Amino acid sequence: MLDISLQEVRRDEIEKELVAKTDQNQVNVTIAGAIAQALWFICDYLLLKEHLTIIFISRLVVLILPLILIAFRKKIGINGSQCFLITAVLLSVNISFILNSFDENILLIYVFGYSILFVGAGALANWKLKYSIIFVVFSLITNLIFFNTISTIPLDVYIVKCIVPLYSSALISVLMINNRRKILIHELKITKALEHSNKRLEEQKNKINAELDFLIYSISHDLRSPLMSVKGLLALIAESEETNANVKTYLKMADGSIDRLDQTIYDILEYSRNSRTEILYEKFNVRQVVELINSDLKYYNEKAIDFQIHVNGNVEIYTDKKRFVTVIKNLISNAVKYSKTDNEPSFVKFELNEVGEFYEVTVSDNGVGIPKDQHGRIFEMFYRVSAGRVGSGLGLFIVKEIMEKLGGTISLQSEPNVGSSFTIRLPKIDADKAVF
Repeated sequence: MLDISLQEVRRDEIEKELVAKTDQNQVNVTIAGAIAQALWFICDYLLLKEHLTIIFISRLVVLILPLILIAFRKKIGINGSQCFLITAVLLSVNISFILNSFDENILLIYVFGYSILFVGAGALANWKLKYSIIFVVFSLITNLIFFNTISTIPLDVYIVKCIVPLYSSALISVLMINNRRKILIHELKITKALEHSNKRLEEQKNKINAELDFLIYSISHDLRSPLMSVKGLLALIAESEETNANVKTYLKMADGSIDRLDQTIYDILEYSRNSRTEILYEKFNVRQVVELINSDLKYYNEKAIDFQIHVNGNVEIYTDKKRFVTVIKNLISNAVKYSKTDNEPSFVKFELNEVGEFYEVTVSDNGVGIPKDQHGRIFEMFYRVSAGRVGSGLGLFIVKEIMEKLGGTISLQSEPNVGSSFTIRLPKIDADKAVF
């Protein structure tokens, strides 16, 4: 897949990225080359006796003109590489004139210095190969012109002490620039290929999410609605005077199966919503939310449940309300489902405390409890503590997923025939993140 993406990356796209990536680097190299002229002039003043005024003027031009080009490059319409090329051309004229202005003893000092300059430029510059060729050819031509015009050094000596070392370093510089440019281009191709692949994956993900939304709607509408219709028909048949006791027993079993299937569908919808939707922070009253949940579950079974609510501190919190309701409803409904069937009074207690930077919520009961060897598995998908109870095995798994999404934690303390206590810790959210 990556090879296909590499072929799809256009050359002009890479060139544009390359210029953007290296433009400031070329500007920095140009500024360094220009400033180096001031340092070189100190050497000129100490070592040269002739042509000092002309050399000073030429170095001043090489110093000032690049800085002007850099300052106004956006208005002129040139990039960092072009600024560097212009500076290099001016520098080549300057170097050629200076190298032919003194004797062979001083020549070696300047050749050594300029060779280091070339290699340094090769380590930092990044331009097209044609720019390198233009620079080297132009420099060689100007060097030969000034040699024929003003040099007093014999040709063989000049070739050995100047041309060979100087342009060997220039060749090394060209190879360094070209190789690094190839590496940068390849890196950019890979980067752009990954961007293209990520874009396609994002498009595919959006398409899958859209199809999943449609599927969830179908599950919600096309499956749950008929189930409720069947449940209603079963209730009508069960209430009929013509229905005998055995049939009513079977109808009650069928009704329980429908409840389990409906709960499974509902849990799948909740899991899908949690995994795909963004967190929406809002302010709400915790007590009111819990009272509403308790009222919905009050007549879940025949045994009366004592619902208790203890809120210590602020009753209004900032978090994702829908996800919070899903978590608390799951915990309270589990406490109701797994309440004891004997004559002992049953209770479900909700408690909210503020602990530092967290909200700590505890839902506890005196129900049947959970064996210790099952504590590590109750948050697994489709795991059910008791096969004889109504449930899909998704509830606590969804609770754990929501807590991870909200950056919180959930823990359990439970003992068989004593009861269970689930504690969740939610991070406090600043008011400016809340949505009202």
